[in-house]
Amino acid sequence: MPRIIVALALSSLVLASCKTEARKRAEIRNCSAISFDAPGIARCLVAQYRWKQSAAAVAGQARQHELDSIATVQRDSLWRIDAARHREELSRCAAAGGDVSRCLQENFAWDPDRAGATFDSVWRAEGTKHHTQFQACARQRASSIGSCLMLYYKWDPKHALALDDSIARAKIRALNSR
Repeated sequence: MPRIIVALALSSLVLASCKTEARKRAEIRNCSAISFDAPGIARCLVAQYRWKQSAAAVAGQARQHELDSIATVQRDSLWRIDAARHREELSRCAAAGGDVSRCLQENFAWDPDRAGATFDSVWRAEGTKHHTQFQACARQRASSIGSCLMLYYKWDPKHALALDDSIARAKIRALNSR
């Protein structure tokens, strides 16, 4: 008889300590409403719901990833709604020449990552035009190629100076290999 009571007590203790998945999800949601980053969610789970640190860290990391994914989908959806306006903004900045990424950020409040990626995409698409411009500037000797590209073809300084640096390194390598 005492063994049965002990067994029942232990089994009820085990059942009471096990949480259902729904309850765990609710606890994670509650903590993610308080803190948006993984360490904060983990601290909340440990402090408020007595989770083990390792399990709380894993749950916090997963919830942060989930929240980041949701936010990205929402941002992209809102971005696509205004696609026509964004194309107009891009064409205005591209027509002005210079640093298209900076123009998009300063004049139209684009996110720096999106503006940079868009500018790089446009830059790569115009590769043949840039090659022709480079060849034209390489034929003249009045100034450096980068200066010529910025002055006559309105290249942004980042690409023009990077090209100048690349040419200078190639000349140094050629001299050192002799």
